[in-house]
Amino acid sequence: SLARDAEIYFMVFPVAGYAFHEGPRIIDGLRKGQEVTLVPEPHNGFDPRAIRIEVHGRHIGYVPRSENRPLGRLLAQGAELRARLIRVQPEAEKWEVLRVGVSLRMRGD
Repeated sequence: SLARDAEIYFMVFPVAGYAFHEGPRIIDGLRKGQEVTLVPEPHNGFDPRAIRIEVHGRHIGYVPRSENRPLGRLLAQGAELRARLIRVQPEAEKWEVLRVGVSLRMRGD
């Protein structure tokens, strides 16, 4: 049986647009394992399926477009998702500095 707090990431992706938002300004305060918030942006002019990624209310980028459709569907259905930074590498290429893992919270009996 799975441990009550087992986390299995069913989705892993780099933070898109990291260089254009607050990520570079707060990178020194970001840690692997830190929880992030996924915020749908249905009124986004570029992509109505856009999902913003925030840490303590600071916008650090977006879920990549290739991943946002299934994730948006789960969020709309009220799935209990948990998203965390699974990589924080300031010296990496811009699109690889931050990676997020998303797990589905499963209730123990």
